[in-house]
Amino acid sequence: GDEERFEELNKKLDGLHEQLAVLETKRHESMGAFSEVSSELSKELNEQKVIRRIAKARGESMEERTSRCKEAKDVVQRMQSFNKEKKEVEKHFDDSKKGLVWEIKKLKNVLFGW
Repeated sequence: GDEERFEELNKKLDGLHEQLAVLETKRHESMGAFSEVSSELSKELNEQKVIRRIAKARGESMEERTSRCKEAKDVVQRMQSFNKEKKEVEKHFDDSKKGLVWEIKKLKNVLFGW
């Protein structure tokens, strides 16, 4: 009866808390991976800047400098699409978390609301 239902719902609540913990861990790992890539891209961009300065100091032709500029622009574009992807992943995690938190609230209401 009520006792069994209570047990069942309590188990479901534990399961939801577990899912939330797993989600938080995955989010943390993903964001860690994202910041690694981000610092790699930043390093690459700084290298491009240094290379361009050296090229300019060396008096490289405009053509050579233009191709170097293109390389830097490529890095910037990669950074932009990377940041967009990061935002999408963050949004996915946040939406999933909101959903789980809502489920938990709803269940707690059923369990302890009477």
